Amino acid sequence: MNPTQLVQLAFGSEYWTVVLTFAGLGGLLAGFIYEGILREKNDDRAGLRDVLLRGGDLRELYVRTLTYLLNRLDRFLGDTGRPPAPLPLSFLNRQPAHCWTTRSFDTCALLATIYPLAGVLAVWIGAGDAGPVGEALQLHATDDWKPRAAVAVLLPVVIACFYRGARASGWRSLAWYAVAGAGAGAVAVAGAVAVAGAGAGAGAGAFAVAVAVIIAVSIVFDKANNSNRLGIFWLCFWPVALAATCLGLFASAAAGTRPQLLTFQAMWPLVALVNLPFDWASLGLTRALLRRGCEPDAPAFSPLWLGLLDFALGLVVLALLAFALVAALLFADALTSWGGKVVAVDVFAVLARIRDTPGDPANWWVYLTLFSTLLPSVVNMVVGSVSVTTFLLPSVRDWMVRKIDLLDTGNVGEGTRRKLVVVFFLQVVVGVLATGLVLRLLWGLLWTLAPGLLTGFQDALYWWAVTLGRPLGVVQ
Repeated sequence: MNPTQLVQLAFGSEYWTVVLTFAGLGGLLAGFIYEGILREKNDDRAGLRDVLLRGGDLRELYVRTLTYLLNRLDRFLGDTGRPPAPLPLSFLNRQPAHCWTTRSFDTCALLATIYPLAGVLAVWIGAGDAGPVGEALQLHATDDWKPRAAVAVLLPVVIACFYRGARASGWRSLAWYAVAGAGAGAVAVAGAVAVAGAGAGAGAGAFAVAVAVIIAVSIVFDKANNSNRLGIFWLCFWPVALAATCLGLFASAAAGTRPQLLTFQAMWPLVALVNLPFDWASLGLTRALLRRGCEPDAPAFSPLWLGLLDFALGLVVLALLAFALVAALLFADALTSWGGKVVAVDVFAVLARIRDTPGDPANWWVYLTLFSTLLPSVVNMVVGSVSVTTFLLPSVRDWMVRKIDLLDTGNVGEGTRRKLVVVFFLQVVVGVLATGLVLRLLWGLLWTLAPGLLTGFQDALYWWAVTLGRPLGVVQ
């Protein structure tokens, strides 16, 4: 990988297209969240107003915003009200905090399932080519912007309808779910038609087995959740699911399944399961470090340097994940070659493509998969960017406080709340774009200070692949 290729990867139009896509999706997600917060007078809305009201000091604004979001994260993960477990690692935290919890592992499992598919879809919308995984999902490479724009518009609508259905009740909830189901059903029907070409009988049998497994797992999960034994459930279920995925790959290859579907089978369940413990570890690190930075006796610049430490540790977890993924995908190639004389992923070809053409959109699913371990750190950077934006615009901040006060009086209509949601949406979009710029600058700084670091890392991955591939019978 030469300097020109690195510049293309870090500064090329594909990078900014993906950043813009995530900025839009992140802004929409934030809009849904803030819309729910602003809808009713409650502690969440009061807390949001307090954060804005005390925004005259940048550090205080950042710490209050971060504390507010960490508390909401605890609630989202189901950790609120539960006694925090002792920290297995010491970051000099003075106060008990939820970090590596079974509830967070459970949520990471859901996100690890959704994130690879969302990442592939975002790359296809932004760049028009999502590589072999995109082809397996019928997201064919195209320069035509119209179908990509249609999906980009339809996807938030489906998400919004599901969100409205979850918040509504009675026939309104059913109506929202019906609209969302119609949009999601169109995708499901298209997927079913694509899969039918591989053999309707085998597909129907696999689908029936999958439904039975999902029902059985759901029953066991509910019992574990109700009896507060999620830790035991995941300790048993994760290795079983990993073994079942590997067995499924071998059986699918032996049954003559199309290579594209084998690629999807390797890239979605297997990659999600391998990512899960690394994402959980990264999230726990972020929660522990940021909680320490928000404590009252934390040093003045602790949020900054703890955030940088969190990012550095995230890079370490990312490197470990890269080696784990190479091992897992090599084993997947070995299983499919033993079962059907084909390879599911062709790890050596992927490594060669990344080395020779790092800016190829077909590689972006790899980058996004590895990037999942940095998501907590990047979200922290977005929070910092939003805090800086709010701090630098005191007139906008004061306007938002006044409008929230009007909401509390109950004398304003939907228009006021929607204006506030739009402002929060724009803040998050600007925060994501600013974070993208910072990451771009960090990439340039890394290349300037250690130009051989990335090349050495690629060489280490290739050596690892060769070392593992030989005994497995998978060599270039």
